[in-house]
Amino acid sequence: KKYGPAQDMWNGISSFFCSLPICAVTDNAVILHGGVPSKEFSLDDIQAVTKEDRCEMRSLVSPRTKVGMMLQGILWSDPSTRSGIHENDTRS
Repeated sequence: KKYGPAQDMWNGISSFFCSLPICAVTDNAVILHGGVPSKEFSLDDIQAVTKEDRCEMRSLVSPRTKVGMMLQGILWSDPSTRSGIHENDTRS
């Protein structure tokens, strides 16, 4: 086991995060934790994510699927005062 005796805790925390909402949608806005992951992004992309997709991912450090890359972008994109989508210069 990668995490030794803490494996059960790791699994529980991972399962908990899998159950959290990806975003909130109101009549006037879409609220994302980080931001819009790509220029091609649409709400349909989020609606297509299954529970199995989310629970399959144990880390967003190195996403291996299209869904994983999208979720990484939603969760870790940083707000900016610049217009459009661009690389984060402060974390590169």
